Amino acid sequence: MSSHGSGQSNRLLQEKSPYLLQHAYNPVDWQVVLHPWGEEAFKVAQETDKPIFLSVGYSTCHWCHVMERESFVNEEIAKLMNDNFVNIKVDREERPDVDRLYMAFVTSITGRGGWPMSVFLTPTGEPLTGGTYFPPENFGMGGLGFKSILKLVSDQWKTNNASVRAQGKALSDAIKKELRAKSGQAPSADNIIQGAYKHLVQGFDEQFGGFGIGPKFPKPVDLEFLLYYGKKFKDQEPAEFARMALEKTIDEINRGGIHDHLGKGFHRYAVDQQWRVPHFEKMLYDQGQLLSLYSNFYKQTGKFGDVVEDIVEYVKTNLTHKLGGFFSAEDAESYPTSGSPKKKEGAFYVWNLEEVTNLLDSDQLKIFKLYYNVSEEGNCPFEADPRGELKRQNVLYVGRRSVKELADSVNIGEQDFLDSLNKAKQILLNKQKERPRPGLDSKIITAWNGLMISGLCHAYAAFPKRKEYLEMAQKANGFLKQHLIDSDGKLLRTAYSNEGKDRVEQITNPIPAFADDYAFYIQALLDLYEVDFDEEHLRLADRLQSQMDEILYDSETKTGYYNSRAGDSTVFARMQEDQDGVEPCANSIASLNLLRLSDLIGCKDLRKQAGDIFNGHAENLAKHPFSLAKMVLSANRFAASSLQIVVISPSHEEAQPMIEEIQKRYLPDKSLILLTTDSTSESSFLLSKSEHLRELVRTPLKDDQPTVFVCENFACSLPINELGALKTRLDQI
Repeated sequence: MSSHGSGQSNRLLQEKSPYLLQHAYNPVDWQVVLHPWGEEAFKVAQETDKPIFLSVGYSTCHWCHVMERESFVNEEIAKLMNDNFVNIKVDREERPDVDRLYMAFVTSITGRGGWPMSVFLTPTGEPLTGGTYFPPENFGMGGLGFKSILKLVSDQWKTNNASVRAQGKALSDAIKKELRAKSGQAPSADNIIQGAYKHLVQGFDEQFGGFGIGPKFPKPVDLEFLLYYGKKFKDQEPAEFARMALEKTIDEINRGGIHDHLGKGFHRYAVDQQWRVPHFEKMLYDQGQLLSLYSNFYKQTGKFGDVVEDIVEYVKTNLTHKLGGFFSAEDAESYPTSGSPKKKEGAFYVWNLEEVTNLLDSDQLKIFKLYYNVSEEGNCPFEADPRGELKRQNVLYVGRRSVKELADSVNIGEQDFLDSLNKAKQILLNKQKERPRPGLDSKIITAWNGLMISGLCHAYAAFPKRKEYLEMAQKANGFLKQHLIDSDGKLLRTAYSNEGKDRVEQITNPIPAFADDYAFYIQALLDLYEVDFDEEHLRLADRLQSQMDEILYDSETKTGYYNSRAGDSTVFARMQEDQDGVEPCANSIASLNLLRLSDLIGCKDLRKQAGDIFNGHAENLAKHPFSLAKMVLSANRFAASSLQIVVISPSHEEAQPMIEEIQKRYLPDKSLILLTTDSTSESSFLLSKSEHLRELVRTPLKDDQPTVFVCENFACSLPINELGALKTRLDQI
């Protein structure tokens, strides 16, 4: 990824993070006073008695790029920064704990958050003031530019030092008090699931799907909630509305410009109400979660199978390291042509009519324009593009008329219409490959790889003939085990790739894993077990869960997991996440992992620990259950009977038809277990842990046929050894 600024490098050139490397040639004197987050930076600030300027962003962040071009390469602004501050640049994806802590401060004083995040701190890290993007110069009616803010904070620090320090201390104390865990009594599972449902219904956009009027994020946790609700309450009227709202939303997302109809995959969010004009960056965490969502929706309805294939193909082609791990993201910006002096947002993805006309023959052009709504004036309205970067450009999106209706409107057959459309798409795709591609953030993040592995497991369960889905998940898991678990067996946050994408690199002091790394990877291991039944996944999940408990669990209040470990003097407060966002929060997933592990091995202590997490988030679950949609689902699993589906067979292969019958159904609260008749407590992790399973595996099989037991609260049904009987029983769940 390119860096802007002078020809002289600064300290960030030593880093591996693509975001930090983007700033490696800024004229800010990073070499002397700007350091990646750590004790050394604070030591410099304390020795020089300078306040800290903390800038947090990520490599595919559009407004981060804008602020760099406008301010961090500006010689005058760089001098102000160098003379008056210790300047710290942080990649939020490397240090989510730093990002979330100071983002809580910024949102509390400004009412909004976002990136770049710009925060001024005392030399000991206590916040003074901050915001997000600042333009370089003053603007509007009294709006302060970055240059003025630098001068103001510096002057206050020099002339009113004691008062400013006291303000920082008071603010940090208030934040610590607010972040202090407060255990209570969790509301009933039924109350919180109905409360979350009512909130989502009130915000549902019946015309265009999704929630609110824009910008619109897919937010898979909310959509998964609707899928779960529709399944749980089956034929009740609210469940029917939930299913309708979900299908409407994922259909609009699939049709909209947020979906890359040429290169596949999904952009991060849409800036408009109709999902048509995206913010063009593509994030791995979106691909992984949407893959799970569309796969599970396919299990329920048989619809959108093509979207499952679309997402996998995008990730396989563009976000996969040769050794199997997954890269983080692709940028929103790129150069319009190889000779362009400046990057533009969306340049890789948008088309003007002249380009399309020059590439296609008349019949192809007519069909392509009709299907993807291409026009001479462009299809990005001003309100979705106030800076005019997409003027006369077209984002490809699909309208609501069916292919048959469109084909009839131009008097050709439906298949001829599709054939011509696909040829046109391939022509444009070939032309697009000549354009400079958006920058790749080649960091490999444990948490996001976990989400992608889970998505692939759900996709394989929905499409068991697509063995490559399982193979990708297994290879990625192998990558994490080799490159993101250190020699002491401790989980790490990030690894890095060389430019050839065929080697793995690491920084001098590898970053330890955070709560989301543990939670999402443990979830992935549990998902992977339920599709390939390799108990080594469970051994590792159990070991990582113990490690997570030791390092991150709040053992004093028993309310959940801190984002970061104790003992880091550079972070003035540890916090627990209490909201699901574009990614689920670690405590939501951790509570579900504890329940799943408990159901697999029969450990009541794990189940109680999950209940403690719900009590630790009781206030938020009671007042704002919609903000913890994933935890609401976990709490409902906790309240229901434990559901195990145990398959016992002479071999995995013989049980495959029954396994596929189970896997292809959306059964979100089940645990699926496979035991072969030759398993022993010495060879099987599950049998070594569970007396209940040891009893089951000793059950004689009728004619040595694969047999299924459906167990609730560890009490099992009569054995099922016929596929038809299994289908009938599964229909009842």
